[in-house]
Amino acid sequence: MLLSSFGCGDDGMSPTDGGMDMGDTGTGTDASTPVDGSTPDGSVTDAGADASSDGGAPDATVACTPSMPVADGFCEATGTGACYYVDPARGDDANAGTFAAPFRTMANLNRGIYARYRAAGWLELQGGDYVYLRGGTHEAVYHPGGDSGPGDGGNHVIFLDRLATGTPEAPITIKGYPGERAVIDPNYGANGITLLATNHVRISDLTIERAMDRGIRVGGGSGLLIERVVVRDTDGSARGNIAGIGMAGASDVEIRQSVFIDNYDRTIAMAGAQTENSCNIAMFSGAGFTHIHHNAFLQTGTGHFSGCGFKYKHSSHSQTSSFELDHNYFENHSFFAVGVGTNNAHVHHNVVVGAPVAFMSRDFGGITHQVNQLFEYNTVYDARAIMVNPALRWTGERGGPWPAFENVAFRNNVVHDRTGSPDQGRRTVQISTYGDDTIHDVSADNTDFASNCYWADNGVGFGITEDVDPYPAGGLFDLAGWRTTYGWDLDSTIEDPGFSAPLSGDLTPAAGGSCASRGAFADGHAPPTSVDDVLDCL
Repeated sequence: MLLSSFGCGDDGMSPTDGGMDMGDTGTGTDASTPVDGSTPDGSVTDAGADASSDGGAPDATVACTPSMPVADGFCEATGTGACYYVDPARGDDANAGTFAAPFRTMANLNRGIYARYRAAGWLELQGGDYVYLRGGTHEAVYHPGGDSGPGDGGNHVIFLDRLATGTPEAPITIKGYPGERAVIDPNYGANGITLLATNHVRISDLTIERAMDRGIRVGGGSGLLIERVVVRDTDGSARGNIAGIGMAGASDVEIRQSVFIDNYDRTIAMAGAQTENSCNIAMFSGAGFTHIHHNAFLQTGTGHFSGCGFKYKHSSHSQTSSFELDHNYFENHSFFAVGVGTNNAHVHHNVVVGAPVAFMSRDFGGITHQVNQLFEYNTVYDARAIMVNPALRWTGERGGPWPAFENVAFRNNVVHDRTGSPDQGRRTVQISTYGDDTIHDVSADNTDFASNCYWADNGVGFGITEDVDPYPAGGLFDLAGWRTTYGWDLDSTIEDPGFSAPLSGDLTPAAGGSCASRGAFADGHAPPTSVDDVLDCL
């Protein structure tokens, strides 16, 4: 499933999003604290540099193991763990929740802090418990209750709060029953799954579609694993950063082997006013180690009926936290495929097909720490390579003092830019179109480009702070001028990578050229090259 099936992404992009964050009431700079108010610090060593960063052995792959039918009563719980079953077709919430007598909805297993509003048959999930959603459509909306009564607390299909906690050895697991297709579909009336400050919870083997605001909402918590899910067709408000998965303040989260399709604000799309606050995944203020890998991201629409791929909008508050985005496939996104505004970020071995720009490093409307960001061994087709806009005003924020802008590198990537004429602000490589001489000097001292393979149908351009009046530094450069002026890309080439069939998923550079040792497929790496590559494994 490739770009040719769905058309090209919108090429519109503005230097500032003018957007608003979760719960914001004004434009411009967003509030620094998510609405759930939970932004725990974490402390792990930077996991950004692994064996792949120097072209070493490939990272461990994720096994392709399609879900197969199992015997009746299948239960993976061990020790003191229990198994519960939810069947929307033949269940009854008056049942005991066994395989033979399943619940109909999650009402007896969802957990809110208001005990008086829990269901009469409520059961408290413990570490090691498994909840199996049987095949069919799970659409019953749950209200956890609140100060205003039992209908308060928002709308959710699955809801777990901070008291629903497993352990690293025995997480709470909510998953689809093997061999069946469990679909969470609230028909735009609720979040699909909400996890608020939960610890050691695993979500897997589910499809979440037609949710409102978030397919999966993660607010705080730690030790979370989301795997083998499909999140599609989420609607909601771009003012609230609608996303297939929206995460704020969570620590040590892993998302893998999942698919994210067409999650964006439909209302402003109809009005012709889409913004980059519509994304397949949006992340805020993580901690510990966040790892997102072996997934596929897709927008099938064009123009305003689309959104961005992944965006890390508000930086971590911890200088020891780290973020890794690798071995993912991004197709047909508007605005950008990947946007990163956090520190200790390692973005590698991803494939991007169709976007105005593949990678962006800048302030997306909130606390931004562009410190130790490495973009390497990625393959880009039909998109510009990278845009970097240094944000210098966040040095005194929580966890500081922070460097203003430091150590941002783009290396060993393969780029075939087919986006059109490289106008000002839209060069194959772009640094701060409208920046002043201070931005220019900081960029020149703290950015590096090396060992890349560039090609553009209309000529490769390199731009840095080109708006010269009244600031003279910077300009538009060819590769020779880029090298002479800044010492960048000294060992890079301008060379057609020779993809044999890019619209059919073959994005391997031609053998024998200098591009062959660069990009996402170097040294035996095998990221997905289509959405079907991931779907076929679910």
